[in-house]
Amino acid sequence: MSNVVAYVRLSPKYKDFEAHVSEIKDAYPNVKLFTETGIKGYVPAEERPVFQSLDEQLQAGDTLVVWWISALGRDFECCNNTMRTLLAKGVHIQTINQSLSFTPDCVMTDVLMKLVQGYAEAESRYRRAAAEFGRKALRDDPEEWKAKFRGRRADKTRHQKIAALLLEGKTLQVVADEAQTSISTVKRVKAKLSEAGEVGDLRRRYKHHHVGHCQNEGNKQNENKE
Repeated sequence: MSNVVAYVRLSPKYKDFEAHVSEIKDAYPNVKLFTETGIKGYVPAEERPVFQSLDEQLQAGDTLVVWWISALGRDFECCNNTMRTLLAKGVHIQTINQSLSFTPDCVMTDVLMKLVQGYAEAESRYRRAAAEFGRKALRDDPEEWKAKFRGRRADKTRHQKIAALLLEGKTLQVVADEAQTSISTVKRVKAKLSEAGEVGDLRRRYKHHHVGHCQNEGNKQNENKE
């Protein structure tokens, strides 16, 4: 005996969720409903826990009902792959929207799947063209290119700590350990300090301050002894 099951993925952006479920139940009152929650749309259907459970129960001759094929993937390519896998398994696919029927080993289904494949290829070409257009626009504007790909912003607080440790005369490794960063980051901060001419000057200031501080402490101790 063949079974009829329905699959719906709940999404915060999916405003018509309850309406779609209602339409499915109106068309198939005794349908067994599988509802996927907490899963992003970009996750392939085969990697979604609820869909995996549903897929394990599906057998040849069963019917899978979805409101629209987009429930099976974020784009036409994903939908196409999932649908072809289900059809090869002998599962019928029925949509509520547009009332399309995808039946295994059916000429009309082959035509519909070619349309889905065509949409998938067009979608892929569009994404590649849009990406290339974006890259070209950035290449034509060097400043925008630099701003776009300058990497992560520097952690100013950490860099200040690194600078302070360097000015105390500590080794690169000790500074890296205390600042919880890499040697390369410490070297970059040191290079910037050197370029600004700050290392020698500030280190002298630090030593002068440190020596003066030690002398004051020594004088205090001598006074206490007297």
